[in-house]
Amino acid sequence: MTPGAGRHALLRSADPSAAVSTAPAPALPPRPPPAPAPSSPTTLLGWVAARTENLVLSTATTLITTNDPVKIAEDFAMLQHVADG
Repeated sequence: MTPGAGRHALLRSADPSAAVSTAPAPALPPRPPPAPAPSSPTTLLGWVAARTENLVLSTATTLITTNDPVKIAEDFAMLQHVADG
């Protein structure tokens, strides 16, 4: 008997249909819809400020080069006024 002959005989005698499962895969639960992205940092901060009293809110960065700096200042001044400081 050659080396590995027993293994080949075992593979030939195995039922090939036993190794294949025909059962359907379980269905995954549906994903929730993605959260809407805010149009600007001040919009998001205004939403959060309306729902909390104990958090200090701030932005990490605001790109002044891509927006009008005066408009950004007005938006944040209005946000600060509406959020009571």
